Amino acid sequence: MSEVMKRKLFDLLLTPRPVCVHWGEVARALLVATSCMAAVSLLGSAMAYSAPLPPDAGQILESVRPAPAAPTARPALPQRDEATRPALTGPGTFQIPLRGIRITGATLYPAATLEALLHDAIGGKLTLSELDALAQRITRYYRDHDCMLARAYIPAQDIKEGIVEIAVLEGHYGEIVLRNQSSLKDRAVRSLVRPLQPGRVITGRAVERVTLLADDLHGIEAAATLRPGSAVGTSDFVLEFREGRQRDGSLEFDNSGSRYTGRYRLGGSIAFNNPAGIGDRFSARVLSSGKGLVYGQLGYQLPLGYSGTTLGLSLTQADYQLGDDFAYLDASGTARIAGVTLNHALIRSAQFNLRGRIGFDYKKLRDRDISGSTDKQSRAVSLGLLGDLDGQFGKSNFSALWYSGNLDAPATVAGTPGGFNKLALSASHQRYLGSGFSFTAAYSGQLASKNLDSSEKMSLGGPNGVRAYPQAEAGGDDAHLINFELRRSLEPLAYGSLDLMLLADFGVSRLVHETWVGYTGASVRRLSSVGLGLAYKTPGNWSLRADYAWKLGSQTALSEPDSPGRFWLQATKLF
Repeated sequence: MSEVMKRKLFDLLLTPRPVCVHWGEVARALLVATSCMAAVSLLGSAMAYSAPLPPDAGQILESVRPAPAAPTARPALPQRDEATRPALTGPGTFQIPLRGIRITGATLYPAATLEALLHDAIGGKLTLSELDALAQRITRYYRDHDCMLARAYIPAQDIKEGIVEIAVLEGHYGEIVLRNQSSLKDRAVRSLVRPLQPGRVITGRAVERVTLLADDLHGIEAAATLRPGSAVGTSDFVLEFREGRQRDGSLEFDNSGSRYTGRYRLGGSIAFNNPAGIGDRFSARVLSSGKGLVYGQLGYQLPLGYSGTTLGLSLTQADYQLGDDFAYLDASGTARIAGVTLNHALIRSAQFNLRGRIGFDYKKLRDRDISGSTDKQSRAVSLGLLGDLDGQFGKSNFSALWYSGNLDAPATVAGTPGGFNKLALSASHQRYLGSGFSFTAAYSGQLASKNLDSSEKMSLGGPNGVRAYPQAEAGGDDAHLINFELRRSLEPLAYGSLDLMLLADFGVSRLVHETWVGYTGASVRRLSSVGLGLAYKTPGNWSLRADYAWKLGSQTALSEPDSPGRFWLQATKLF
């Protein structure tokens, strides 16, 4: 890509201007940009490089790991104020000598606690508006303690001896009404609202949790409302279930594969939602580059009860055959994984969510070549937390997962067989900057207790890593990766939306946790890159993502032929 073209792309991204884009211009821009990126990528692949080592089953597994899922929209939560007894009225200038306060209707907190909030007003002369302000203090106290419908007010009364009554409506549940118009079984519907009992005080946390857990169920859509109850101070909670998407899927194409198993990959996924009528989900995914790679995964998720606990089961298999420079080895292999995960929603709300996770994975790996075969098996348990925060400063996600396992394998790398532990960490933050700009920073990393097998290492390259390097680059026992993205959305367009991105990636990898006598290779590698990207989406659920990244520094790619930069392409159709 020429310096002139680079400057034009940077000017387009960073220079504010009115957005008025025609479909023809968009098509030409996409064609020129992707053609230039691809041309540079092809030219770079002819550069000199150090001889790479052949990938094994563990590295092949990492190359098919899906990108992090995008956050889903949250349903609207109910809000409602309660009807009250008639309020005290009178001239606005009328003053009442206040000798004391009597709280009525409070059950959650002692009257003395609430009266203490108003002690500074005793002995003064107050107008009706000033008395209302005192009632608002009690309202705020309840609301600050999550009583979302609680309200204090001055009811109509005969004030005697300066004693003023403040009535409190704490907001209690009246009826719990369920309207199930979906294929979800009625017993599941009843289980969801079990925490909400008539007569209890309505709290925001309980309403949010039940509503969001209901909407989390696959294949249904849930909506909650609060309506006036039959008695003053009560509200009926109404939860409606409607039929949601019973099937969803995708087709995908990318060039993220290994040079030695096939650069271009075609895949698809399909999921059946709520097949058993309990909010469960059965999914299948396939990905292939031809005879070089065939990958498949089956998954099943189901709720265990309806208080936020889910069970996930998965079976994965990947078969590979090396070609290109390694065709002479007649190398092939298979990786199989059986996994079980148990998730529980510790906190479920509109702004903050925290989940606990326990898992178990069994891996069976086999690598074959002209010299023979190598078999490995590992068993690992995992324990951790995952969460997200949606606030005024943007959206954040984080996870911390601890793995403890045992590897049964030949000692091809010193220290790898036997027990191992590792800690996997991730965090990201997205901030909207205004005028169509947003900024995202993401971190991922892992810390190991010892030298790990290739199936447990973390690589730095690929379209979700340091993008100027190939997918399996710099696989290490201890690794850290940071990605930055400055995005500008050009909207509205006549046929979809177009985003332009500035990209920066930085990573460091400790290839082996502990070196051994005779080890002569590099122990630590540091990679970095900058790049440009574009993302295009159409109303028909087609999307295209293209990135080109240039290396920063002199680190040579070792897993594939070196290049000054790399081009990544992904096309997806959702249905």
